[in-house]
Amino acid sequence: MIKAVLFDVANVIIPWDPRNLYDHLITEASERDHFLNAVITRSWHERHDAGITFAENRIELMSRYPEHQAHILAWGDRFLEMFGPPISGTVGLIERLNAEQVPLFGLTNMPLEVWDGVRAMSPAFDAFADIIVSGQEGVIKPSREIFEIALNRMSQTPDQVLFVDDTAVNVDAAHNLGFKTHLFTTTEELEAELLRNGLLISEGASRFKNVASPDKLFSEATPQQALP
Repeated sequence: MIKAVLFDVANVIIPWDPRNLYDHLITEASERDHFLNAVITRSWHERHDAGITFAENRIELMSRYPEHQAHILAWGDRFLEMFGPPISGTVGLIERLNAEQVPLFGLTNMPLEVWDGVRAMSPAFDAFADIIVSGQEGVIKPSREIFEIALNRMSQTPDQVLFVDDTAVNVDAAHNLGFKTHLFTTTEELEAELLRNGLLISEGASRFKNVASPDKLFSEATPQQALP
């Protein structure tokens, strides 16, 4: 029986896309594509998620690409501008789960340096009992170790947890460890999954039949300006 939900953050609760920043910094499309695909690589950025600081990680890259020094510096200095407004549908589902007293947790690949800024983007995070941040733990999804850290922090067994993530390799890793999983694509499909597993009841119904409907924990997230 599923007792708790473990949410990814980026592109599940808050959208993240480097082009939100670099569309403004590099206006020529082919130059921008080259920078984001050949200069800034996934493996380079994942070192931030694993705990290496922006300042340390960019030294060697700037020596190789001195012509992109300003753009490489921006990756760390203006990282928060890569995020968009919180996904209102997911925020609404978190509200409903919290009202149903379902334990909620987060598991995110995220540089520790920016986590406080990301967390401040949505009051939805106030509903979470704990959020495991890879940059703090020094290990990233899809490694077995970070899922084990999450289980210890949640005091749950894998079969008691629904893990929600937008990346297939992370979902597959969790599934192989015994988690119930959902590959996030839309909030409508996530809602259907939560209903199927009895974690939510349909809109208009209430388990609190003898009391007035509880107030929402927080109002629906509104778009925020990207932080400088």
